Amino acid sequence: MNNCFITVRFDRMKNLNLKVVYKNLLDSIKYLENDSTEIKNAINRLQSYQHLTKVLDTKPRKKLYTAEITKLRTHNDKLIAAIQFQYKALAHAKFDEDASPMLVLNKHFAELLANYKSNSVFQKKIVFKKIESHQNNNSDFKNALTELGFRRYLVKLNENNEKIKQLEEIQKGAEKELPAPNTTQPNKEKLFSEMRFYMRTIEIYFQTHPEIEEKVFVNFTNNILKEARTQLRNTTTRRLRRKEKADKKLASEMKVETAENI
Repeated sequence: MNNCFITVRFDRMKNLNLKVVYKNLLDSIKYLENDSTEIKNAINRLQSYQHLTKVLDTKPRKKLYTAEITKLRTHNDKLIAAIQFQYKALAHAKFDEDASPMLVLNKHFAELLANYKSNSVFQKKIVFKKIESHQNNNSDFKNALTELGFRRYLVKLNENNEKIKQLEEIQKGAEKELPAPNTTQPNKEKLFSEMRFYMRTIEIYFQTHPEIEEKVFVNFTNNILKEARTQLRNTTTRRLRRKEKADKKLASEMKVETAENI
C-alpha cells in the first residue's frame, strides 16, 4: 500500500484548523486494527504532543472583565466627584454646627483629593487605601464623615474596590493559563512535524507489510486530510481575492490622483 495518505501543507494551515486536524487524526486511530509495536509506538508518540494544541487556541484580545472593571472605576470617579462637590458646598455654607467636623476633614481631604481626577489608576488606589486607613485608625475622621453625610459614598467606594480586587484576581489567574509569549509558532511547527512523522511511519509500515489491509482507517484518515486541504485552498483563495481587491482599489486611487494632477 504505497502513498496511502494524501499530502497536506500543514505548515500553511491556520492554528485552529491544524488543531482540529490533529484531534481528528487521533480520533481516526480507533479504526486502526493493527496492533504491532511499530504502530503502537507511532500512536503513543503522536498522542504525547496533545499539550501543544493548547497554544493554538485563539488568545483573547482583551482581559477578562475589562468592561466591568472600567465601569466600577468610572463609578468611583463619580463618587469622588460627589464627595468633592458636597465638601465644597459645606465649606461655602459655613454652618456653625459643621465647623468642628469640617476642621477634621480639612486635614485629610485637601491632601487626599487634590488632583484626583488626573491621577493614574495606581495613584487612585493609593488614595482609596489612605482614606480607608484614616477611617479605621482615626475615630474623629470617621465620626466627621458620618456627621456630614459622607459615609455612604465611602461605603460604596469600598464595595466597588472589593469587586475590582476580586475581578483582577480572576484576570491574573486567567493570564497564568495563557501560553508564554513567542511559543505558538515553535509549538505549531513541532506539532505538524509530528503529524507528518506519524503518517509517514504508518505508510512505511504498510509498505513493508503489503499483506495488511486497513482500508477503513486509510479512507477515514484521507477524508480528514481532504477536508483540511479544501479548507486550506479556500483560505488561500480568500486571501488572494482580498489582495486583488486591495490592489485594484490602490490602482484606482492612483489613477484618479494622476488625472487630478494633469
